[in-house]
Amino acid sequence: MSSTAKALLSDYKSGIQSHEDAAKVAMKLLLDGIDYDPPDSDKERIGTLASALRSDFCMDEYDPAWFENTCYLSAMVADNYYQRHSYDVQLQIARFVWLTICMDDLGHKFPMSMEKLQFSILSLEKAESTVLNKLRANLCDMYLFWDAISANCIASSTMEYINGWLLELQTLPKIKISMSAETWPHFLRRKTGAPAAYGFMIFPQNPAYEVADFIQAMEDIMVYISLANDVLSFYKEVMENDTINYIHNRALVSGQSINDTLIDVSRDTVAAYSRACKVLQSQSPPVYELWKTFAHGYIAWHINAPRYRLRELAI
Repeated sequence: MSSTAKALLSDYKSGIQSHEDAAKVAMKLLLDGIDYDPPDSDKERIGTLASALRSDFCMDEYDPAWFENTCYLSAMVADNYYQRHSYDVQLQIARFVWLTICMDDLGHKFPMSMEKLQFSILSLEKAESTVLNKLRANLCDMYLFWDAISANCIASSTMEYINGWLLELQTLPKIKISMSAETWPHFLRRKTGAPAAYGFMIFPQNPAYEVADFIQAMEDIMVYISLANDVLSFYKEVMENDTINYIHNRALVSGQSINDTLIDVSRDTVAAYSRACKVLQSQSPPVYELWKTFAHGYIAWHINAPRYRLRELAI
């Protein structure tokens, strides 16, 4: 741990415990814990990807500002997370990200179609929503770039993501969380972030490696994806008075304070990163490099995306 991180943690333990202070400590622990090295984004590649998304999804019903921002953020994800991938693979991922953002932001306009998507797939019927039909086609195209097991996992993770969205919309408002439901926050979190989809996307088909080279690390990769997002989203959510999230749920069932829970989650994130590194280093240099590129790019995207407001913390 760096001297700065130690000082922040010392101040935190000494009683400086505003949510903003806790967010700074947690973020610094995360950055130090993975020895964060900010990657250089490819602005030209991001622009090319965003332009392709504008052509793919140009529809009059979208707010122009929302549409442009979603194209740009999706292109940033594909570049920042997956810098070692080919353009075609990045574009496939960018399309997926665009569609999931659309569902997350606008799914309330077609909730019944979201609810029926899996049934429509199983019954070989078209979905009632253009967005969901495009998602269906996008998931089919995953098999062009990933092996069957990985593509299957990407598809099933996406279905879990939709179920998580439906749970948040339809069921969570009716729930009073029991302190005995210790595993509930983890159950819900796995469904709401599609961690398996983003995890398997790290490893497109390549003769240099196979599924056996990375599969043992996948659980820790998924934990890292979920928990790093929780740490990096915390400040924004506090500023917006958003308490419907993993940090608050975990604090409630554990009996800990919100801030102490955040610090624990940051440490859990670093531990998952370290375990994944050890496994992948021992298995295959190519998969290890892909993982490190993703892990650091994942942090960079959150720091650079204005929606997370992390620049306000001045770390």
